Amino acid sequence: MFLESIAVAAMLHLPPTHRQASESDIVAAAAQVPSRWKPFQRCIVRRESHGNPHARNRSSSAQGKYQYLAAWTRPLSYMVRDRLIAHGMPKGKARALQVRLAHTPIASWSERYQDVGFAATITVPGNWRHWYQAGSPCNGYAR
Repeated sequence: MFLESIAVAAMLHLPPTHRQASESDIVAAAAQVPSRWKPFQRCIVRRESHGNPHARNRSSSAQGKYQYLAAWTRPLSYMVRDRLIAHGMPKGKARALQVRLAHTPIASWSERYQDVGFAATITVPGNWRHWYQAGSPCNGYAR
């Protein structure tokens, strides 16, 4: 009876069979924008950089795939960190990445981290206005 009890207890405490998400899985999940924002995202990428994550604006500090102003570098690095943690990246790893990104021009970030930054930005109500441009068809996708 005692051995049966141990066997039942062991079966009840078996570890889950799902695998641990890899870092690339976590980043890919964090980079996903809600479906209602996908048309806006495509329009902004086409308008701002033609999909070039290394694009730099010649007349302002805007840079990267989404043409964030340079002043966004530090705050965006924190938004990326928080979104990655929310999607399962260990805090220490996300914090180390944040420090690196905060000291790196956005146009030099990997495209995936720029996508995570966009997803983090766009999910904050009203933040689409960062890309507002009078007369732009992209504005219609943000409503």
